[in-house]
Amino acid sequence: MITNTANTALLEELESHTKLFNIRKQESGSINKKGNGSHKPAKNSLAAIKEKMKGLAGLTKEEIEKAVEAGLIFKDQTWNWVSSNADSLREGLKNVENGQCQGPFTDVDELVASLKP
Repeated sequence: MITNTANTALLEELESHTKLFNIRKQESGSINKKGNGSHKPAKNSLAAIKEKMKGLAGLTKEEIEKAVEAGLIFKDQTWNWVSSNADSLREGLKNVENGQCQGPFTDVDELVASLKP
């Protein structure tokens, strides 16, 4: 039996990134001086990058490089955060949440046939 695990793997990776993000957010104390957390971070600052990542927004090349240097993103996972890929990831996750996925498949031919329009 062959199962299309791409969506599951993406979900697991996203959960991993989210957990890491939340841990780093707690460690950095993202609350402003007044303690209400309502400040807007400066563009391209690590705080702004973290906010974009939290919303699964795509990042610019410069933001990705900065996030890698800060340890927010693993270098081999930067493709996840390019705008076009982030859009596809969001769409795929939405499809999975709505039950719009296929499989398991009994053989490779069935899997390939499912990919054709």
